[in-house]
Amino acid sequence: MNHANDRAGLDVLAHHIANRPQSRVLGGKSFMLGGSTELTELAPGIHAGDLSGIAAARLPFWARPYVYPPRELALIADWEKKVDVLSRGILDQDIRIIAGTPSWLLIFLQRLFALKPEREPRLADFSPISN
Repeated sequence: MNHANDRAGLDVLAHHIANRPQSRVLGGKSFMLGGSTELTELAPGIHAGDLSGIAAARLPFWARPYVYPPRELALIADWEKKVDVLSRGILDQDIRIIAGTPSWLLIFLQRLFALKPEREPRLADFSPISN
């Protein structure tokens, strides 16, 4: 499953670049809102957990400079604390890609938009490029 998940992300990016060669998506960072990285051992050598959290924990070293949040913030297990910290931290980032579970992203974006009520509640209004 990890291999398929990694491959899917690379496939989407490759198809985007192939179909939109002028894209500026690689000029900034990718925001990945993942779940907990905590694993439960179901049996000896068999672990279970949230796939998005596992993916965040497995991010290769070469990709880390291009992803927000950094590993130490991605590992926050408390959901409310994670959303609070990430929504404040993202304001200073040049985010070009957003990924995560849609229902979680809605909660995150509501928190983000509430931090700057003077701005329109549109993602474009939270990008350093447009500000």
